[in-house]
Amino acid sequence: MASRVLRLRRLTAAVTLATFLAACATVPHELWQSDPAARPRPEARTLAVAAPRFTPEAHLEVLLGDPKERAAATGAVAGAGEGLAAWASALSGLRCAGEVCLGVLMVYGATLPVFMAVGALFGAVRDVSQAQTAEALARAEANITAALAELRLQQAAQRALVFELGRAGFAGVVALETDAGPATPGDKASYAGVAADRVVEVSVLGLDIERRRQGGTLVYAPVLRTRGRLVRPADGRVEDEVRYEWRGPLSPAAEWTADRGSRFIAALNIAMNQVAEALAYELLLAWYPPRGAASGARASSLAPPYVLAPKQPPVSRSLDMRGVFMQKYRLGHGDLAYAYADSVQPLLAWEAFPRDFDGLAPGRVTDVVYDLRVFRSEPAGPVFTTGAMVYERTGLAAPEHRVADPLMACARYTWTVRARFRLDGQPRATEWGAAANAWPSGGGLEPWQLRRGANGVIRAQGLTMRDFYYPFRAPTLSGAPRCDG
Repeated sequence: MASRVLRLRRLTAAVTLATFLAACATVPHELWQSDPAARPRPEARTLAVAAPRFTPEAHLEVLLGDPKERAAATGAVAGAGEGLAAWASALSGLRCAGEVCLGVLMVYGATLPVFMAVGALFGAVRDVSQAQTAEALARAEANITAALAELRLQQAAQRALVFELGRAGFAGVVALETDAGPATPGDKASYAGVAADRVVEVSVLGLDIERRRQGGTLVYAPVLRTRGRLVRPADGRVEDEVRYEWRGPLSPAAEWTADRGSRFIAALNIAMNQVAEALAYELLLAWYPPRGAASGARASSLAPPYVLAPKQPPVSRSLDMRGVFMQKYRLGHGDLAYAYADSVQPLLAWEAFPRDFDGLAPGRVTDVVYDLRVFRSEPAGPVFTTGAMVYERTGLAAPEHRVADPLMACARYTWTVRARFRLDGQPRATEWGAAANAWPSGGGLEPWQLRRGANGVIRAQGLTMRDFYYPFRAPTLSGAPRCDG
């Protein structure tokens, strides 16, 4: 039995390695060598924002799903697979030894058809109950298609980026006409006649639908694939390029398609703003401190030197095995502890910018302000992680702020802060603060690698910087030292 387990583990490791290598082989090669920390940011006094001429691919088939006429068949197939998984899980939990084990396995193996048959029946009934008629699906498809045409994704992304760059402090930002951008995703458009220092090109490459099952219910999330390029118009050279995938919340199909797809379109409008913020930062705003810039005392901090370290509440790591069994003892990613704040309107404090080790001569940095965000924490398996944003303040003058709106007593939160400033007259910003030194095996990675990935694709899945935002817990209203749950 032990040898079988060992062989299974080796097979799993081999499959995992093969999957990883296959995924690496699909990464766009032109992005592998993109190291924005190795070159100075361009001085862009004037900016032009371009959108492509092509229509993004939209794959809505998964969301619209199967009509009731076909849902029984597809549900049965899915249910049979779930029955097989349940049978395998039960099999792995069997405990036997010697010759008795062979007999037990033979008897249990005979139950496989029962597991799959029950699963198929359950899946068919479940999916039929969730499916819509063919007529309803046709109406939903027509409504969403019409709404997408009205939204005009490429132009919506262009407008959002123009607004975001202006908000970030860039002057003279203009939107180019729609015929100025590339005609296909593979084209490099010519901007030779554009009177701007740089062209920022934003493209919506595609709209996909992700489908999952949650407790027997089919739920869906829109996925928007986008690209940003920084182009020098004089010679058409692409100075930087990033990819960004935005994922929306998971909801049943009926909620996305109801009311002429209004919720679906509202989610895409939110996506436009978040895509614009990410691309503006990646291509123009991000400031990278000199490599190796840190004193010996700061090097031991959970906050690396390229972020503003928190002062209050303090950030530390802990080890509490009770969190495996009880939610109230669970920590954050990297064993980050949820320290109690001083109030349900907590004082959040951080180090001032610039710091002594930033290597910035006096007079180069002006107009320093701080942006602050607070998020609810939510359980994610055995840990808590960053959830939805509940509080935001921009343009703070001092390196501290007391939250104006009372938070929920005993609830868990994370917070982050960044400095925005002008460096030699150009708008710049630090990374959003995170205890990135708690990242598993993250030592030695550059900040841009932790955030956008070593291949130039901004991370949308797996661990990201936001999973290591600074955690804290609101205290009780009664003044008791700790919360019960």
